Amino acid sequence: MNLLLVGATGFVGGHLLRALQQAGHRVIATCREPRGQHWPGVEWRSLDLGLLATDPEGFNFPESIDVLINAAGLLSVDAAELSRVQDRGTRALFDLAARRSVRVLQISALGASTQATCLFLPVKAPPTTTCSH
Repeated sequence: MNLLLVGATGFVGGHLLRALQQAGHRVIATCREPRGQHWPGVEWRSLDLGLLATDPEGFNFPESIDVLINAAGLLSVDAAELSRVQDRGTRALFDLAARRSVRVLQISALGASTQATCLFLPVKAPPTTTCSH
């Protein structure tokens, strides 16, 4: 399977990358700064969800992707930054996937809810509206 793994250098993303590669999948991995990332057989691409939020066409979505796995996360208490990255940036990424009929696997945080009291958790909650096509 051809996979696009977003957030591949994070805790969860790094473990996923290793497991997906060992399972024989073709993985294109992303992180904000892919320089210095050396994983045999993995193609690296730069993707900053914060920048994608302001320029939705700023990421060249790879061809022939079967599934987009979003394991990106931003630990911050800045509500505006969290909204930009975790909400608007993620929605822009999902819109790019939807235009190509790519399935999406969103990995979220335990306790994510729009009613959560910690600033990080509401932005990881499932959206109440669907992405546009």
